[in-house]
Order: sequence, then C-alpha cells, then structure tokens
Amino acid sequence: MVNGTVTIIGAGNMGGALLKGLWSSDKFVKDKMIVIDPNHDRLESFTSLTGVTRSTNISSEIAKSKIIILAIKPQELLKISPQLKNNIPKSSIVISVLAGVSISTLKYNLGNGVRVARAMPNIAASVLCSTSVVAFSDNHDEELAELAQLVFRQIGEVYVSSEDTLNAVTGLSGSGPAYIYMVIESLADGGVKVGLPRDLSLKLATQTVLGAAEHLKQSKLHPAILKDQVTTPGGSTISAIHELEKHGLRSMLISAVVTATEKTNVLGKTIDKILNGNKEGS
Repeated sequence: MVNGTVTIIGAGNMGGALLKGLWSSDKFVKDKMIVIDPNHDRLESFTSLTGVTRSTNISSEIAKSKIIILAIKPQELLKISPQLKNNIPKSSIVISVLAGVSISTLKYNLGNGVRVARAMPNIAASVLCSTSVVAFSDNHDEELAELAQLVFRQIGEVYVSSEDTLNAVTGLSGSGPAYIYMVIESLADGGVKVGLPRDLSLKLATQTVLGAAEHLKQSKLHPAILKDQVTTPGGSTISAIHELEKHGLRSMLISAVVTATEKTNVLGKTIDKILNGNKEGS
C-alpha cells in the first residue's frame, strides 16, 4: 500500500476517473487523498460522493504530497505553475495527463529536478477500463515507474513506452473510443434497417463489440485468424466483409489514426510553445 498523500489537481472528467479508481482501490489510503480545483461547485460535487479532502490551496498541499497528479487543461498550467515551480518536494513524483504537453515543458514549468511521468489514458477510465500509456522523464527511477504504473492500473490497463510515441497513442487509443462508438452506432443502424427494434439492435451491437474484443484479448490470436473462424465459404459473413473492403473500412480506420496523430503533433507543438513562452528551443 502507498502510504503517502496523493493530490489530484483538476476535478474534471479525467481527474474524477482517477479519483474513482484510487478511492476504490486497496493500494492507496483514502484519508490521504486530496483534490484541488478553483471551481468550488465542481469541487463540491466531485468530492461529495467520496468524502475525499478538498482544497483550493495548491502550495500547502503539494508540500506534503508523495504523488501529484496534474489533470487540468493544458493552458491552465500557466496559471498554477508559479505555485508549483521549484516548490515540489524532491521526494515527490508528478504524473501528468495534460494532452500534448511534453515532459521538457512540464519540467520547465515545474522545476528541472522534478521526476515526471507523462500519461495518455482514454475516456474508458470513467468505467475503470482505460488503456493508458506512460512515459518517464530522463531522471526517472524505479519508484517513479512503479508508482505511476500503479496509479493507472487502478483505472484499467497500463503500458510503458517512450515519449515520442505518445502522439501516436493519442491517435489510436486516445481518440479510438470515438471511432468505436461510431462503429457501434452504425451496426445498430444496420440492425434497425433490417427490422430490429432500435433498443435491441443497440444492445446487440454493443455486446458484439465487447465480446469480440474480449475474445481477441483472451485468445491472444491475431484478429485475422479470429475473423477467418467466423467466415465460412460462400456464407453471409464473407459477403459482408467483401462489402466492407469495397467501401474501404480498413483504409478509413488507418487514415483516422494517422490524421488524429498528425493533428496531435500540431496541437502539441502549439501548446508547448505557449507554455514555454519565448524559451529558446520551444
């Protein structure tokens, strides 16, 4: 169990998901969790369900924190960095879920000696089923790596990668749920077109996607092998697959990941430039 204080700065969707995961875990001490947000209404709503300590005073809380989680909007880092920079204890670690904000920019705004983990979870964190990828600063150690991964295991699965992959991670698993929601919606619409009640059609589409993903995960087989197991010669499935290939489903999904990654690259450079001010090399 982690006995140190965990402070979450930001009471938005991701901050809430992280708190939910940590609060329901037996790996963290409940009375050592603090959430900070300048929005009093959101803060009250956020904490009323858990009883977690709430605060608006960043400086006093980080001084006693073992783990500091930044779950604010990227531009809000400028507002709070004066309360953070060079005030974070050397024994603390910082975990950032700020989209597009590089580790070098985080250290510039927090203090160069800070140990930082940068992470990209996704919206499924809200149901503790996120896919998260974490990368670490050059001065990371085993403690940072272990604690950061432990945090994200409480909201789903976590993988470690280098920072230069995180924009691609955003394009695939960060934005990916939106693609899958569209697939589910389209399958449900197809069911309605061939006569299924909408409610039943949506339930079937949702469970089909969920079941297929779980089958793939448990079998550890390549998806092409599982696809072939469903596809009988001259049957309805191969006819449907032919139609999907004809209309470019595979190509469209590949392009979606590429486009989202490229957009994330552009946004990341813009955010870094703003947060770094006129610093050389920003």
